[in-house]
Amino acid sequence: AKRATGAKARGVILDVANIPRALIAGLFDMSAALRQGVIFTVTKPKVAKDSFETMFKHFFSKESHGKWLDELYSNPIYKEMKQDGLYIADGRKVAGGITAREEQFPSSMAERIPVIGKLIQASGRAYESFLNKMRTDVYSQMRGKLIKDGVDIPKNRQAVAKFVNNATGRGSLGSLEKVAGELNVVF
Repeated sequence: AKRATGAKARGVILDVANIPRALIAGLFDMSAALRQGVIFTVTKPKVAKDSFETMFKHFFSKESHGKWLDELYSNPIYKEMKQDGLYIADGRKVAGGITAREEQFPSSMAERIPVIGKLIQASGRAYESFLNKMRTDVYSQMRGKLIKDGVDIPKNRQAVAKFVNNATGRGSLGSLEKVAGELNVVF
């Protein structure tokens, strides 16, 4: 309600343009591990196993997904994760458009289609959960190593967050970041 008319229109256009993609990707898509998560799935099998468990649990339970995110937000390390730039997707957020969601599930309109929409929502939660769990766990592991080595300073934590984001398909587009939604539709 607080967004300008132009921003609202842009959001609707992007949402409509992404419906076909959401329909194609959205039914029982459990590919996060071998798409955006492939680097850490291969190099950190324990983290991948835990992320798979979270993914399947959240596919079947919207409540457990919301509870996990709420617990993350109340965790003291979360504030540092965000300050350091670690990307955490939250498809529950209305504001933020495509940048609040994983790119595989960019359309909230497709989630409103009877019956199929529920499957798209479940797949989106699963995809998001796998990557969020993986990002937070790998960041926490690497942060623990920084602490152990006595080099836990903001610059190093930010480098860890940037590495984790890049390795899970959430790198920065630099000056093109403001048109990420449009680029996502085109590509």
